[in-house]
Amino acid sequence: MFAKAIETATKYTRAIHSISRNYGSSIIVPGTATLFFVNSDGWALTCGHVANQLAATEVLTKKAKDFQDELSSRLGTEKEKRLLKELKKKYGYTGDTTFEVYNRFMNCVTGNFSCHITKHQKYDVALIKFDGYTRLRCSTFPIFPSDTSKLKPGEMLCRLGFPFPEFTNFVYDEKADRINWTETG
Repeated sequence: MFAKAIETATKYTRAIHSISRNYGSSIIVPGTATLFFVNSDGWALTCGHVANQLAATEVLTKKAKDFQDELSSRLGTEKEKRLLKELKKKYGYTGDTTFEVYNRFMNCVTGNFSCHITKHQKYDVALIKFDGYTRLRCSTFPIFPSDTSKLKPGEMLCRLGFPFPEFTNFVYDEKADRINWTETG
């Protein structure tokens, strides 16, 4: 029933892959989210809660780096168990605390890029603006009707996205105590 709609929407719908792990754990938790490009200027739409996760990544990464830097700079100056306990308390790390998160925008752009996220204040939606890339990997975009009076809620709904994290291109590096993306999987 929705074959044509899915065929059309897959031309501008993309996945966001995420990997994360909690403090002190080697278990990697994969996740996926969805965005879709709305124009050739690099604007895409996603959910507000996805935008929250993307924004939190930078904060979590800085916090983990600060923790590790402080720990390594003070090792040898005091008892390690006491120091670790003190720093875990200071940074709020427990086994339930997310320690690392990494995201990949799949087949969105090529080259180095930055992105700016604008969340809607009320609704669970957000815009992502990709900048600085060499090529946008999307050339077809959704068409929004100028007259929405003919759109009626409840007639039909086809939802397209990436609900299951079916990728395995990640690894826990025990020696470095960190998670990384790999080129296989």
